[in-house]
Amino acid sequence: MKTLYEGRVIGVRRALDVQFAVDASKPVLVFHGPAGSGKSSALLGVGWGLAGEVRTAELGKLSKEQVGNPQVHSVVELSFCDPEDPSCGMEETPFRLMRTLTMGGAHDLIVNGQKFAKVTDANAALGRALGCSLEQLGYLTSAQALVGLDGLAQGNLICGLLGAEIDLEWLKGKLGAEATAAWDWSHATAGLTGFPMLEAARVAMEAARTEQSRTKKTAEAEATAAQQRVMELCREARIPGPGNVASEVAQAKNAATQAQTRLNALRQAAEKASAHRTQLASVQATLAQAEQRVAALKMQRAEADAVREEREAERARLQEAVDTCARNLADTQKTAAEAQDAFDVASRAHAEGQRQLQTRPTIYTCPHCENEVGILEGHLVPERNMPPAEITEQELGALEQTEIAADTALGFANEALSAARVAIADAQRALDECPAVPADAELEAQFKQATAASDAAYERLEKLQAEQVPPAPTAEAIQAAQAEAEGFTQRLAALQQVAGAIEAQKRTVDTAETQAALYDRYNATVDRLRELVREVAADAIDPVIERSNAMLGGRLILGYDNGAGICAEYGEIKRPVRELSTGERLMVGVTLQASVAIALGVGVALVDEASGWDPETAAHMLEEMVRIGREHFMTWLVASAQPVPEVAGVQVVDVGGGYSS
Repeated sequence: MKTLYEGRVIGVRRALDVQFAVDASKPVLVFHGPAGSGKSSALLGVGWGLAGEVRTAELGKLSKEQVGNPQVHSVVELSFCDPEDPSCGMEETPFRLMRTLTMGGAHDLIVNGQKFAKVTDANAALGRALGCSLEQLGYLTSAQALVGLDGLAQGNLICGLLGAEIDLEWLKGKLGAEATAAWDWSHATAGLTGFPMLEAARVAMEAARTEQSRTKKTAEAEATAAQQRVMELCREARIPGPGNVASEVAQAKNAATQAQTRLNALRQAAEKASAHRTQLASVQATLAQAEQRVAALKMQRAEADAVREEREAERARLQEAVDTCARNLADTQKTAAEAQDAFDVASRAHAEGQRQLQTRPTIYTCPHCENEVGILEGHLVPERNMPPAEITEQELGALEQTEIAADTALGFANEALSAARVAIADAQRALDECPAVPADAELEAQFKQATAASDAAYERLEKLQAEQVPPAPTAEAIQAAQAEAEGFTQRLAALQQVAGAIEAQKRTVDTAETQAALYDRYNATVDRLRELVREVAADAIDPVIERSNAMLGGRLILGYDNGAGICAEYGEIKRPVRELSTGERLMVGVTLQASVAIALGVGVALVDEASGWDPETAAHMLEEMVRIGREHFMTWLVASAQPVPEVAGVQVVDVGGGYSS
């Protein structure tokens, strides 16, 4: 239990600066003062600090502008601690929060010294720290809030806090296998336990029943429509009813099959004749193309042969010229060789004459005897005694002329040889530049292929012309057979449509029956869930009712009605507590606050406008609040304009002009 033990409210409506500290021995603190003094504003500020919002019976949910004071910043500081902890109240131990609202409208919340960027995050942290939601805290800030709820909302709240341990397995056990198998309960109750899970299951099941009701009605309507469709198709098919459809379908199917067979035979005969004509025309066209191809290739072959023959004649002529030049070259080479030999012989003879003439002794005129003498073997010998000369000057001259003539003849022979070589080279070049034209192998291959294709086409044409093809049926015969087949086919389709509609109608009836059965299961499950809600609500609320009756001390007798919620009982008459007088509603609200605070583990409750009680009632309720406060370490903050009865355990804080004294 986290119990409020001190606080301060600054600038909340008329509470300019109200401070308080709670003694554990005096768990009830009453803000006392005349109307407009700020006592209710102080209570409102504490509630706003706790829950982040304030709801009043007169104004509903207050806006930030309605909570704050436009002249000052609004600040609420609250401190909690565990009274069973020996350090409760010490500076370092309590749980503290401070909520502020600037004049400019900036809203901040600091939880245990930590400031959050977003108020929503701070509120979440506050809820985690106190172990409850801000909505649940809101019921502690107003004694009238719980009383004003309708019966279902009261049950949801109280059972959610105080209800039995309820989980999915418990629910399935209560509902039975048949009910649980008809619905995905894990999806409907995901993340929930206790009474909220049970209530969620009820809501989900009621929604499922509503949807299933629509599904059932739709299925029933579809079954009716299917029956009407069957009768309509029977009339269109000209049959008395659906009972003899099977035999009608069999007869129509047999007739349609026979008619289709006759039609197929006629179509096949027509197609065969047409295909033969098409093949014949195709082969004739192929043959014509093949023959044209053969003729064209023949012409190409003839042209190629003419070119090749012309080239061969030219090459023969050129070859003859080469051969002639070769023979001329051989003759010229022979002549040149002979001239060379003659020149060599004349040259050698001339040289030998020169040698002979040069070796003849020289003849001198002797100076003494004036006779002609020569030197022979070292002796001077008279010319008359000299041996005769081997050759004369005239003979040598003749040899020289012979050599000159032979040299001239050799030069002419060499020139003729050079010319012959040039001539044969030119003739050979001309022959080389006129190559032979080879036979065209590709052309020959094409010609052979074209000839083979022509022969094959001719053979195929002969076979086709020899085939015996029956004459094609007339178009009128085919049209008549087609009309007959279509008539039987349409009849069969109509009858099959009737048969299909009958099967569909059976399925719709089965579906309607299935959906009706499922609706009945859903409906029974809803009834059972409602019973469980009432049972669990009564079990959970009984302790609350018992605590409330003990605190009321016989001034009111409370009970619980499944539909109306918490009621005041006057014999056989029951009145929902929200219909009671203001003072009575406040009494009941205080008792309910006690149960909620104990369940939440948050030791604080705010009671505004306690002035409506008479002194005796006020004294009794204060005594009960002191008792509950001491037993459960709970702090009560009360606002009252009336004199406060002297009750042990009650502390009074006078508020005047928005300040506490």
